[in-house]
Amino acid sequence: AGVRPGACIGYVVDLSHVAGGVGGLDAARRGGALVSNVAVWLWRPPNWRDIPSASARFELPEGMRVSVPWPRDGERYVLDKTAFAFLAHAAFGRFEVEQVHAPGAVIEVAILDGLTPATREAVVPWVSTAARMASLLGGTFPRDHAQVVVVPTTPSDEPVRFAMMTRGGGASMGVLLPSTAEKKALQQDWVAVHEFTHLFAPFVARPDAWLSEGLATYYQEILRVRGGVLSEAEAWRRIYAGSQKGRNASRSLAQESADMYQTHAFSMVYWAGASFSLMADVELRRL
Repeated sequence: AGVRPGACIGYVVDLSHVAGGVGGLDAARRGGALVSNVAVWLWRPPNWRDIPSASARFELPEGMRVSVPWPRDGERYVLDKTAFAFLAHAAFGRFEVEQVHAPGAVIEVAILDGLTPATREAVVPWVSTAARMASLLGGTFPRDHAQVVVVPTTPSDEPVRFAMMTRGGGASMGVLLPSTAEKKALQQDWVAVHEFTHLFAPFVARPDAWLSEGLATYYQEILRVRGGVLSEAEAWRRIYAGSQKGRNASRSLAQESADMYQTHAFSMVYWAGASFSLMADVELRRL
């Protein structure tokens, strides 16, 4: 029947069934910490759309901490409707927390165990550089607070294995970071800039992902040039090469976007969307 105004719900969450996860961001354990999708354990009131706001408080074993993207008010966290409408990342247990300052924003970075000392040392400069470049688009970072959860993975030739920006109660980026990622490669990489840039646009449903992913893909190149980590020539080369991916599509970009999780045509959708962003940018400047 829903929750009455002012009511309080208490419940116990046992995350042991996901504690053995070794894969992605829905559930993974590293050292003495567990990262999980908030949807795994957050109880959503049936009438959540009618609740202007709610609050949450955690009771954790001694020595344990929590990282969630929600604004804090003393011992409680404030949840708006987006906390129930969208996904977010959470970390529980023993892990390190760093604060990164960007123009107009503070970013909380939760770092799970498993990185080499050199990679661990590179995390804060990497997040700081990406946030600074994203801020070049509007002069300030798109949110005044954000959370980044860094989950170490096995070594890889890629600087970043995977990342995802979510909006459940606040900006929340989960990152699968190779344990041996090198500082120089991270500083030049596009992934974190891409994810932060998503925050400049409102949520776009999956069938129209070409728009949101296209904007982020376009600006990951532009902002890295403006930030001094990518040459103009290389950015143009990448944009041109990416634009070719959509030329042989047999269906509309909207259809490809709607089905890309089945067809895995991510690269085509992202870069074709970036081509539309470039054309729109040029036309706006002409006008």
